Amino acid sequence: MPRTMRNHRNKPMMKRRTRPRASNQSAVGVGHRDMVRQSKRWLFFETLPFTNNNGNFSYGLGNINVSTGTAGIANAVYNRLMTVASQTYEEYRVRRFTVFAQPGTGFTNDTRIKSSIFARVDVNSQPTTATLDNLNSVICSESSVNKTFTERSNIKLVDVKPICFSTGGTGSASRPILNSQLQWYNIEERASHLWRGATVCPIVPESIQPGELAITIWADVEIEFRSRRPDFANFTALNPTVRPDVEYYNPSDKSDLGDARDPDEISDSNSEEDMGET
Repeated sequence: MPRTMRNHRNKPMMKRRTRPRASNQSAVGVGHRDMVRQSKRWLFFETLPFTNNNGNFSYGLGNINVSTGTAGIANAVYNRLMTVASQTYEEYRVRRFTVFAQPGTGFTNDTRIKSSIFARVDVNSQPTTATLDNLNSVICSESSVNKTFTERSNIKLVDVKPICFSTGGTGSASRPILNSQLQWYNIEERASHLWRGATVCPIVPESIQPGELAITIWADVEIEFRSRRPDFANFTALNPTVRPDVEYYNPSDKSDLGDARDPDEISDSNSEEDMGET
């Protein structure tokens, strides 16, 4: 594009350094932000039980989110993974969130055929208790879908780009300004981040006791990280500790190694001893 155009009269256009997703910054060049994205995919699972019954049918309700707190799926595992990632990266975001379901505790083949699952992408005010009114709200929502267990029994419920809410605020104070595709989040503040995804409601036309049946929920979570830097202050947390109750191998201690001679020498010496005795 010629330099005589109006948009270029004041100063030269900034040249793109290199490919931002697959390059390292020059140590002798001008400093820039580290915009290299590094993507990871993690699988999490938990059980969603049938907790209520209404005479003719039983149902459950659960919110599938990503968080280090109790509101997140497999939150303890996710917290440990993010703790390790925080020692290398400064920013992160959850790019994609896919939820799958399969039969769980107490399911027979007949129960699998009769069961039905309602799911809804819900990144706003999610229902928190398994009541009949909340169940009807999920079923009658515009974005709800209904699934039954197939022969392979691993069905895809929702595929969504989640939205991050701040658990420290309420109402509009916790709403994000931008969606997750246009905004990055400080990984050190992950404890106050709640990535809302979906609400899942399994139903079976039987009257069962609470907890007698449960489905297994799988979440395929794609997370992106950027701004790489080593956090040396927390590297000691990953060092292996020496346990006093475990006996470790010492290469310099040969007291319990037995006879270290060659096997042929041992066999020859044994044969000579046998001949001497005869």
